[in-house]
Amino acid sequence: MNGDEWEVNGFRIRKYKRDHPPEHVHVYKGDKALGRYDLEHDCWMDTPASHLNTASEAIGKWRKDHGL
Repeated sequence: MNGDEWEVNGFRIRKYKRDHPPEHVHVYKGDKALGRYDLEHDCWMDTPASHLNTASEAIGKWRKDHGL
């Protein structure tokens, strides 16, 4: 993998070093990709079909913990 990955509240948040704009992360629950979250505009690029609220909470916690 060419990037960084964090585990937050049961979700995996993955940021690739060389990915297309806007700056974003990929969010997973287990092996299932839930969607991509736009860090520049603070919104989902692909709205998750499931786990929306808890995935959004995990993103918020991750951003707070890492000053993003």
